[in-house]
Amino acid sequence: MRTQSTENPAVTGSPWKSLFRVGGAAALIAAVLGIIEVGIEISGSSLTSTPTNVADWFVLLQTNPVLGLAILGIFETAFFPLTGLMILGIYVALRRLHESFMAIAAFLYFVGITIYFASNNALAMLNLSNQYALATTELQRSSLLAAGQAVLATEQGTGMAVTFLFGAIAGLIISLVMLKSKAFGKSTAIVGIIANVFGLPGSALGLTVWSINGLLMLVWIVMVGIKLLQLSKNQAHQEAKK
Repeated sequence: MRTQSTENPAVTGSPWKSLFRVGGAAALIAAVLGIIEVGIEISGSSLTSTPTNVADWFVLLQTNPVLGLAILGIFETAFFPLTGLMILGIYVALRRLHESFMAIAAFLYFVGITIYFASNNALAMLNLSNQYALATTELQRSSLLAAGQAVLATEQGTGMAVTFLFGAIAGLIISLVMLKSKAFGKSTAIVGIIANVFGLPGSALGLTVWSINGLLMLVWIVMVGIKLLQLSKNQAHQEAKK
């Protein structure tokens, strides 16, 4: 990937220190959320298996709603907006290195977020589960099971796959541009490249690859968050010297 320069005018003397600070903090919060989600899912996996049908989902959401919602991606409804702020900070920091590629990466990421929110129905499943628990007739239960199946089909459809594919492509583009950035460093870029390459096939290659991707992504997000906070701090020091 050809870049314009190893220096980034956007990082030095720019008015973006607040965005860097917010983006860095948001990245670290997102990483904490990711760790909490993984912890919930790992601890829950020892107690119950992932539901295979709508009735089992309803039971799980009644007996362990936190685990059920975590598996259905409720944490991502906060995770993605937080990482969106991180992406904005990265875009500003790296845009002068290759503005076209950074614009494409940001566009793909935010399109992916939009698709995710259109596809995620965790709260809808919880609502149907509550109604199912209160249902008194077989007709009501059958109707709710059918509605749950429709919701679950959307939840597990192509929307989620597209979201994570777009996110991985965006992250890979960003990491390749980041290779030429002194502000972020090669180590951050390399971790990002590896993490997002593992993310390209999504869960198609199995749980092991998906788990490696998740772990590396959390590491990359933390590294990026720290770098953004350092950029904000460096700019504050530069302004203080003027």
